[in-house]
Amino acid sequence: MFKNLGEKLTEKIGEIGDSIKDAIKASGTPLDLSKFNNPIAEKTEWSPLKPGGTSFRTHEFYKKTGEARFKATKGNLMFSGIFMVIGLVVPVLMMTPAISSGSSSEALPFIVNFVPLVFFFAGFFLFRVSTKPIVFSKTTGYFWKGRLKGNESPEQKPLKEYCRLRDIVALQIISEHVSGSSSSSGRSSSFRSYEINLILQDAGRLNVIDHGKKIKLLEDAEKLAAYLGVPVWMGRI
Repeated sequence: MFKNLGEKLTEKIGEIGDSIKDAIKASGTPLDLSKFNNPIAEKTEWSPLKPGGTSFRTHEFYKKTGEARFKATKGNLMFSGIFMVIGLVVPVLMMTPAISSGSSSEALPFIVNFVPLVFFFAGFFLFRVSTKPIVFSKTTGYFWKGRLKGNESPEQKPLKEYCRLRDIVALQIISEHVSGSSSSSGRSSSFRSYEINLILQDAGRLNVIDHGKKIKLLEDAEKLAAYLGVPVWMGRI
Protein backbone atom coordinates (compact mmCIF):
# COMPACT_ATOMS: atom_id res chain seq x y z
CA MET A 1 0.00 0.00 0.00
CA PHE A 2 2.76 2.42 1.04
CA LYS A 3 4.68 1.50 -2.10
CA ASN A 4 1.73 2.44 -4.31
CA LEU A 5 1.22 5.68 -2.41
CA GLY A 6 4.89 6.48 -2.87
CA GLU A 7 4.72 5.84 -6.62
CA LYS A 8 1.61 8.00 -7.01
CA LEU A 9 3.19 10.78 -4.96
CA THR A 10 6.30 10.66 -7.14
CA GLU A 11 4.16 10.86 -10.29
CA LYS A 12 2.21 13.83 -8.94
CA ILE A 13 5.43 15.62 -8.04
CA GLY A 14 6.66 14.96 -11.60
CA GLU A 15 3.45 16.42 -13.04
CA ILE A 16 3.75 19.50 -10.83
CA GLY A 17 7.36 19.86 -11.93
CA ASP A 18 6.38 19.75 -15.60
CA SER A 19 3.66 22.34 -15.00
CA ILE A 20 6.13 24.61 -13.23
CA LYS A 21 8.61 24.26 -16.09
CA ASP A 22 5.91 25.17 -18.62
CA ALA A 23 4.86 28.16 -16.52
CA ILE A 24 8.45 29.36 -16.30
CA LYS A 25 8.84 29.04 -20.06
CA ALA A 26 5.60 30.89 -20.68
CA SER A 27 6.34 33.75 -18.27
CA GLY A 28 10.11 33.87 -18.63
CA THR A 29 12.29 35.66 -21.14
CA PRO A 30 10.46 36.01 -24.47
CA LEU A 31 11.77 33.95 -27.37
CA ASP A 32 14.41 35.96 -29.23
CA LEU A 33 12.86 36.08 -32.68
CA SER A 34 15.56 38.39 -34.05
CA LYS A 35 17.92 35.39 -34.23
CA PHE A 36 15.97 34.13 -37.24
CA ASN A 37 16.93 37.32 -39.13
CA ASN A 38 13.53 37.54 -40.83
CA PRO A 39 10.67 39.95 -39.99
CA ILE A 40 8.15 37.21 -40.75
CA ALA A 41 9.30 35.37 -37.62
CA GLU A 42 8.06 38.28 -35.51
CA LYS A 43 4.69 38.39 -37.27
CA THR A 44 3.80 34.72 -37.01
CA GLU A 45 2.32 32.96 -33.98
CA TRP A 46 4.49 30.85 -31.68
CA SER A 47 1.73 29.08 -29.77
CA PRO A 48 0.71 25.48 -30.60
CA LEU A 49 -1.19 25.32 -33.88
CA LYS A 50 -2.66 21.89 -33.24
CA PRO A 51 -3.72 21.40 -29.60
CA GLY A 52 -3.24 17.93 -28.15
CA GLY A 53 -1.24 15.21 -29.85
CA THR A 54 -0.08 11.65 -29.35
CA SER A 55 2.71 10.21 -27.22
CA PHE A 56 3.87 7.88 -30.02
CA ARG A 57 5.35 8.63 -33.45
CA THR A 58 2.51 8.96 -35.94
CA HIS A 59 4.31 9.73 -39.22
CA GLU A 60 7.70 9.36 -40.87
CA PHE A 61 9.35 11.27 -43.72
CA TYR A 62 10.31 9.69 -47.03
CA LYS A 63 11.14 10.82 -50.57
CA LYS A 64 10.13 9.49 -53.96
CA THR A 65 10.56 10.78 -57.49
CA GLY A 66 9.48 14.42 -57.67
CA GLU A 67 8.05 14.64 -54.16
CA ALA A 68 8.46 14.08 -50.44
CA ARG A 69 5.78 12.69 -48.15
CA PHE A 70 4.95 11.80 -44.58
CA LYS A 71 3.40 8.38 -44.19
CA ALA A 72 1.73 6.76 -41.20
CA THR A 73 4.04 4.63 -39.06
CA LYS A 74 3.31 0.95 -38.45
CA GLY A 75 2.45 1.76 -34.84
CA ASN A 76 -0.08 4.34 -35.98
CA LEU A 77 -1.72 1.87 -38.36
CA MET A 78 -1.77 -0.85 -35.70
CA PHE A 79 -3.50 1.53 -33.28
CA SER A 80 -6.43 2.08 -35.65
CA GLY A 81 -6.35 -1.55 -36.76
CA ILE A 82 -6.94 -2.78 -33.21
CA PHE A 83 -10.26 -0.94 -33.09
CA MET A 84 -11.38 -2.42 -36.41
CA VAL A 85 -10.37 -5.95 -35.42
CA ILE A 86 -12.34 -5.61 -32.18
CA GLY A 87 -15.35 -4.53 -34.22
CA LEU A 88 -15.10 -7.63 -36.41
CA VAL A 89 -14.08 -10.28 -33.87
CA VAL A 90 -16.29 -9.40 -30.89
CA PRO A 91 -19.62 -10.19 -32.67
CA VAL A 92 -18.35 -13.66 -33.53
CA LEU A 93 -17.16 -14.30 -29.97
CA MET A 94 -20.46 -13.07 -28.52
CA MET A 95 -22.69 -15.00 -30.90
CA THR A 96 -20.87 -18.34 -30.79
CA PRO A 97 -21.91 -19.38 -27.23
CA ALA A 98 -25.53 -18.32 -27.84
CA ILE A 99 -25.73 -20.28 -31.09
CA SER A 100 -24.08 -23.33 -29.52
CA SER A 101 -26.48 -23.38 -26.56
CA GLY A 102 -29.50 -22.55 -28.68
CA SER A 103 -30.42 -19.66 -26.35
CA SER A 104 -31.27 -16.15 -27.45
CA SER A 105 -31.79 -12.72 -25.93
CA GLU A 106 -33.62 -9.69 -27.23
CA ALA A 107 -30.77 -7.46 -26.17
CA LEU A 108 -28.10 -9.64 -27.75
CA PRO A 109 -28.67 -8.63 -31.41
CA PHE A 110 -28.47 -4.93 -30.49
CA ILE A 111 -25.31 -5.41 -28.44
CA VAL A 112 -23.71 -7.67 -31.05
CA ASN A 113 -24.45 -5.32 -33.93
CA PHE A 114 -24.18 -1.83 -32.44
CA VAL A 115 -21.35 -1.88 -29.90
CA PRO A 116 -18.75 -3.55 -32.18
CA LEU A 117 -19.77 -1.22 -35.01
CA VAL A 118 -18.79 1.74 -32.85
CA PHE A 119 -15.30 0.27 -32.46
CA PHE A 120 -15.04 -0.62 -36.14
CA PHE A 121 -16.04 2.81 -37.44
CA ALA A 122 -13.88 4.55 -34.83
CA GLY A 123 -10.94 2.50 -36.08
CA PHE A 124 -11.84 3.18 -39.71
CA PHE A 125 -12.02 6.92 -38.99
CA LEU A 126 -8.61 6.85 -37.30
CA PHE A 127 -7.21 4.88 -40.25
CA ARG A 128 -8.52 7.42 -42.76
CA VAL A 129 -7.10 10.32 -40.76
CA SER A 130 -3.75 8.57 -40.27
CA THR A 131 -3.36 7.71 -43.95
CA LYS A 132 -4.41 11.10 -45.31
CA PRO A 133 -1.65 12.03 -47.78
CA ILE A 134 0.84 14.70 -46.64
CA VAL A 135 2.66 15.70 -49.81
CA PHE A 136 5.38 18.14 -50.87
CA SER A 137 5.42 17.92 -54.67
CA LYS A 138 8.16 19.62 -56.67
CA THR A 139 6.42 18.38 -59.80
CA THR A 140 3.29 20.45 -59.16
CA GLY A 141 4.91 23.00 -56.86
CA TYR A 142 2.41 22.41 -54.06
CA PHE A 143 2.16 21.16 -50.49
CA TRP A 144 -1.14 19.59 -49.50
CA LYS A 145 -2.84 17.34 -46.97
CA GLY A 146 -5.68 15.32 -48.44
CA ARG A 147 -6.70 12.95 -51.20
CA LEU A 148 -6.59 14.05 -54.84
CA LYS A 149 -7.73 12.23 -57.96
CA GLY A 150 -5.43 11.88 -60.96
CA ASN A 151 -4.01 15.24 -62.05
CA GLU A 152 -6.35 17.19 -59.77
CA SER A 153 -4.66 20.13 -58.02
CA PRO A 154 -5.22 21.24 -54.41
CA GLU A 155 -6.90 24.40 -55.69
CA GLN A 156 -9.35 22.44 -57.82
CA LYS A 157 -10.43 20.16 -54.97
CA PRO A 158 -10.29 22.53 -53.01
CA LEU A 159 -8.42 21.32 -49.94
CA LYS A 160 -8.33 23.15 -46.61
CA GLU A 161 -4.60 22.67 -46.08
CA TYR A 162 -2.37 23.48 -49.02
CA CYS A 163 0.06 26.11 -50.30
CA ARG A 164 2.65 26.68 -52.99
CA LEU A 165 6.12 25.46 -52.10
CA ARG A 166 7.55 28.86 -53.04
CA ASP A 167 5.43 30.45 -50.29
CA ILE A 168 7.10 28.39 -47.54
CA VAL A 169 9.58 30.57 -45.64
CA ALA A 170 10.64 28.20 -42.86
CA LEU A 171 9.72 25.21 -40.72
CA GLN A 172 8.57 26.00 -37.20
CA ILE A 173 9.21 23.54 -34.35
CA ILE A 174 7.24 24.08 -31.15
CA SER A 175 5.92 21.90 -28.35
CA GLU A 176 3.24 21.77 -25.68
CA HIS A 177 2.60 19.82 -22.49
CA VAL A 178 -0.40 17.54 -22.96
CA SER A 179 -2.12 16.55 -19.72
CA GLY A 180 -4.05 13.30 -19.87
CA SER A 181 -6.08 11.44 -17.29
CA SER A 182 -4.40 8.71 -15.28
CA SER A 183 -4.25 5.29 -16.88
CA SER A 184 -5.74 2.12 -15.39
CA SER A 185 -2.36 1.37 -13.80
CA GLY A 186 -2.52 4.65 -11.92
CA ARG A 187 0.25 6.25 -13.97
CA SER A 188 -0.10 9.68 -15.53
CA SER A 189 -0.48 9.83 -19.31
CA SER A 190 0.90 13.38 -19.53
CA PHE A 191 3.53 13.97 -22.21
CA ARG A 192 5.06 16.59 -24.50
CA SER A 193 3.87 16.82 -28.08
CA TYR A 194 5.94 18.41 -30.85
CA GLU A 195 4.80 20.14 -34.04
CA ILE A 196 6.31 20.76 -37.44
CA ASN A 197 4.54 23.76 -38.94
CA LEU A 198 5.09 25.58 -42.21
CA ILE A 199 5.54 29.34 -41.94
CA LEU A 200 4.34 31.15 -45.06
CA GLN A 201 5.14 34.47 -46.71
CA ASP A 202 2.07 36.09 -45.14
CA ALA A 203 3.15 34.82 -41.67
CA GLY A 204 0.37 32.23 -41.73
CA ARG A 205 1.01 28.66 -40.61
CA LEU A 206 0.06 25.17 -41.73
CA ASN A 207 0.59 22.09 -39.58
CA VAL A 208 2.50 19.17 -41.09
CA ILE A 209 2.72 16.60 -38.29
CA ASP A 210 2.33 16.50 -34.51
CA HIS A 211 3.51 13.74 -32.16
CA GLY A 212 5.46 12.99 -28.99
CA LYS A 213 8.74 11.54 -30.27
CA LYS A 214 11.04 14.57 -30.18
CA ILE A 215 14.21 13.10 -31.70
CA LYS A 216 12.43 11.47 -34.64
CA LEU A 217 10.42 14.63 -35.32
CA LEU A 218 13.57 16.79 -35.33
CA GLU A 219 15.28 14.34 -37.69
CA ASP A 220 12.30 14.49 -40.06
CA ALA A 221 12.23 18.29 -39.82
CA GLU A 222 15.88 18.51 -40.91
CA LYS A 223 15.22 16.19 -43.85
CA LEU A 224 12.19 18.20 -44.94
CA ALA A 225 14.03 21.51 -44.55
CA ALA A 226 16.87 20.21 -46.74
CA TYR A 227 14.37 19.03 -49.35
CA LEU A 228 12.59 22.40 -49.44
CA GLY A 229 15.72 24.51 -49.02
CA VAL A 230 14.34 26.46 -46.06
CA PRO A 231 15.59 26.97 -42.48
CA VAL A 232 14.25 25.38 -39.31
CA TRP A 233 13.04 27.92 -36.75
CA MET A 234 13.17 26.32 -33.33
CA GLY A 235 10.77 27.52 -30.68
CA ARG A 236 10.79 26.43 -27.05
CA ILE A 237 10.84 22.64 -26.95
